[in-house]
Amino acid sequence: MIFTTIYRPTGRSYYYRFIKQKDQTIWDDSAEELAAAPTWANSSIAITELSGTGQYSIIIPTELTKGVIYDVVVYLQSGASPANTDVVDSGYELKYGGSFGF
Repeated sequence: MIFTTIYRPTGRSYYYRFIKQKDQTIWDDSAEELAAAPTWANSSIAITELSGTGQYSIIIPTELTKGVIYDVVVYLQSGASPANTDVVDSGYELKYGGSFGF
């Protein structure tokens, strides 16, 4: 399910991470679970640009725990792979599941 689509200059690399607000656990995309301290690479979800349009869609993993609030943090990737030194591009709050969620 698409959470939102961001519009940015073409040809850049972006990724995002889901952080559960209540306990600051982070979605480990490789293990498909929330974890206290996943590696940066495992918790980074790449965003693929839609055919050179500058549109990048943030997709919610179907395995993400519902009924809670997450911070969705988008990063501009500066090197060959995601790193904790990458700049935060933007952030969103997501209530996933439950009342007024998806």
